[in-house]
Amino acid sequence: MLPKILLAEDDALSRFMMSEMLEELEVEYAMAKNGAECTDLIQADPKAYAMILMDVHMPKKTGLEATRDIRSAAGNPPRDIPLIAVTADQPWQDPERCADAGFTHVIPKPVSMAVLEATIRAVLAIQSF
Repeated sequence: MLPKILLAEDDALSRFMMSEMLEELEVEYAMAKNGAECTDLIQADPKAYAMILMDVHMPKKTGLEATRDIRSAAGNPPRDIPLIAVTADQPWQDPERCADAGFTHVIPKPVSMAVLEATIRAVLAIQSF
């Protein structure tokens, strides 16, 4: 079984599509509908997730704010958990800008299965699903 991933996404259609892809990859995952839910889940169990797929623009707490909170956490985990920006916002698809904001990697929307799988493999150093 692969490590569990947290999907933080406010858009219902994007959540559905990404959850379908994660299920097809047989990846265990949990969902948060905004950045505040994401940070609450991480604070409740910092060791529960191997990676976070984080939408950049969300209500209550943006992906940027949630990333900042996670990166400034006292403990590790969650401070060094891989955080993958998932965004349709062209300026945020720049890997350098994302790295400066605390993200490990970026996946552009619309998310393709090939890019999602390759990113999970690379970030978590998984040889095969």
